[in-house]
Amino acid sequence: MSGLSILEGLNENQRHAVTYTDGPLLIIAGPGTGKTLTITRRILYLIHTGVRPSEIVALTFTNRAGREMRERISPYLTEEKNGLFLGTFHMFGLNILRRYYNRDFRLIERKKQLEILKSITDGTLKKAQALLDYISRVKNLYDVESMKDSAFLKYEEILKDKNSLDMDDIILKAMELLKTSREAHADIARLKHVLIDEYQDINPLQYEFIKSLYGVTENICAVGDIDQAIYAFRGADIEHFLNFKRDFKGAHSIFLKENYRSTPTIVQASQSLIKHNKKRIAHPLESMSFNTSNKIKFVTVNNEYEEAKTIVREIEKKMGATSHYSLTQNDFRGEWDNNYRFSDFAVLFRTNHQADVIREAFVDSGIPYQLIKDVFYEAIEDIIDKLKMSTNEIPQGKNIAHILDDAFATADTEGLLGLKRNLLHAYEALQAEIALKKVTDELYLFRSPDAIDRSSDSVSLMTLHMSKGLEFKVVFIAGFEEGLIPYSLANTEEEIEEERRLFYVGMTRAKEELFLLCSEKRHVHGAIRMCKKSRFFYEIPDGLMDEITISKKEKPKKRPKQQSLF
Repeated sequence: MSGLSILEGLNENQRHAVTYTDGPLLIIAGPGTGKTLTITRRILYLIHTGVRPSEIVALTFTNRAGREMRERISPYLTEEKNGLFLGTFHMFGLNILRRYYNRDFRLIERKKQLEILKSITDGTLKKAQALLDYISRVKNLYDVESMKDSAFLKYEEILKDKNSLDMDDIILKAMELLKTSREAHADIARLKHVLIDEYQDINPLQYEFIKSLYGVTENICAVGDIDQAIYAFRGADIEHFLNFKRDFKGAHSIFLKENYRSTPTIVQASQSLIKHNKKRIAHPLESMSFNTSNKIKFVTVNNEYEEAKTIVREIEKKMGATSHYSLTQNDFRGEWDNNYRFSDFAVLFRTNHQADVIREAFVDSGIPYQLIKDVFYEAIEDIIDKLKMSTNEIPQGKNIAHILDDAFATADTEGLLGLKRNLLHAYEALQAEIALKKVTDELYLFRSPDAIDRSSDSVSLMTLHMSKGLEFKVVFIAGFEEGLIPYSLANTEEEIEEERRLFYVGMTRAKEELFLLCSEKRHVHGAIRMCKKSRFFYEIPDGLMDEITISKKEKPKKRPKQQSLF
């Protein structure tokens, strides 16, 4: 790929971000501004200017993000791609440990951690889980003082006796190696450029790790958007993003301002909302979309059951309204549009417990869907155990597809089928032993977004957190009510600002149409709760929304007539 073609199709700000290579750089990339394109072109540009692939590290938060970038870069690098690291923090740390850790180790699963912690508490699962959460938090917050606690030290001693490391140890031990191992430091000293995706989501441990790399090269390029910082509950600290210029002397900032995803209405509405946050770096965002700027639909329904049915009806309307469910109701409506695929739709919600009613409506309708939620880690660990059985000896004639079929045979296909497909797509071209090792590592470092199957032609049902990094033509946000959006546990100003950022993320997943649904009442823990619209409703200008109220369903008529729902 020539230098000119690397820059082809980039706007002025993207071009500046790709070609600025002199010292620390913060790229502030709002939603839909071509962040992934900019990162991948920057990597190609560095290689074009003489930087070796082995001298570049690009760190992501999910395997999904890393895989998408690799797929964009690989066609242009041929053999040169050897040595380029593009993946998660944990995978990078694991690579360092595998090379330079001074003793054999194995990664320990959560169920093994709980067994250890039961032995040093009162033996109950509840106490063990609480202590595990505490230890994980201490490590990710890089709380050196709390690492001196007796329970923490006892747990670490047992891990050492078992030659084991837990997932939270990976970055911590890798960072220690860079400070104490001459070989590890000499290897890392080759680096000339470090890129970090989603910088607003780093926690204190990851921050310290990046600072250790800064001791090797000043070319730290951080990419992100503080308005999309939604992981404080995992220890992420937005102060790192706000203080980038303080932490990395002489840092330069570039704003990506052009949004190529959403209509002007969606961009304007989301910008009006997020401006109510105080902790942010204000920056302009302009829609470059030529799509018709439909108003946002704010829909009030009677309860969560009608909410789910309303979503199903609107999707049926756009797809042709041909399901048995729609044909037996008098409330399916509207002209249909065959320019949609099921994968163009997403239903987002704040909490996993909202999913059951929505899922039931999709089951009744026959519309294909994939429910993306936190997959039970016990299921992942069972799959890892089965893969271990294949590690010692792979039967002749078996490839990674056969091995995955066996390992996933008894898994919950609804939750894990996407993960299986993603693993097969990533590693099916590799020799079986190599593929098996990579699959096992990826499963040890599993994060729920890795289970999203973007090749599936189905409606995506997921939490607002899970939707980050994705985009859809049509987005429905269910439960746009006080207590859900923002969530009832959010009380402080900082927590409300994070809830606003989370809703902002949901809004900006939509390319063409956005529906906000509010129930008048909702069943909560067996009781009926009366609801009121979210306070965020009042932060969206009136002229950008249409308000619709769906009355209680009437009795079916013999021959339902299609009408326009909205």
